[in-house]
Amino acid sequence: MAFHDWFVQGCEASVLLDPTPANPRPEKLGPPNFPSLRGFEVVDAAKAVLERVCPGKVSCDDIVQFAARDAAFFLSGYKGLDVDDLVVLSGSHTVGRSHCSSSSDRMGTPPFDINPGLAALLRRQCPANPNITDDPTVPLDVVTPNRLDNQYYMNVVLFNSDAALLTSRLMARKMVETPPSAGGGRGSSLGPW
Repeated sequence: MAFHDWFVQGCEASVLLDPTPANPRPEKLGPPNFPSLRGFEVVDAAKAVLERVCPGKVSCDDIVQFAARDAAFFLSGYKGLDVDDLVVLSGSHTVGRSHCSSSSDRMGTPPFDINPGLAALLRRQCPANPNITDDPTVPLDVVTPNRLDNQYYMNVVLFNSDAALLTSRLMARKMVETPPSAGGGRGSSLGPW
């Protein structure tokens, strides 16, 4: 939830906002978050307890961030996440689909970090201006879309958040250190485009 809250103009718990007449489709109901994002009731319960104990002192944003910190700590075996962990976790984007709107800013003039063939394919499959009524999905990995493999690291990249990995020399080096997979491997043609 903390990661998704950063999507729209920073981290301020706006992903928790419910629909209103003035804003019938808040972040919570946006394509990257609905229906997959969950845990809202945990934040609501924590906020209720904190308001009873120390009213007006702890924001919902604080709760989201501390919950993310604590979850990462406990789920990673009490050691925190290092560079290797971040690269591996980002590799989960090798499976799944994304709405065109989530990467439309990367489809115009391709940035240096996106394969030109992938950019051309996305431009053919996605509308020029995706919107709520015209926002198809595309595979995150067009070469091996249904395999959990390292092809994601050769495709780099569909999302800005993944492209950010390449801005660090250390993380970029970790991405090219991934061994070739049985389905393609380093230097593959990245599919039929």
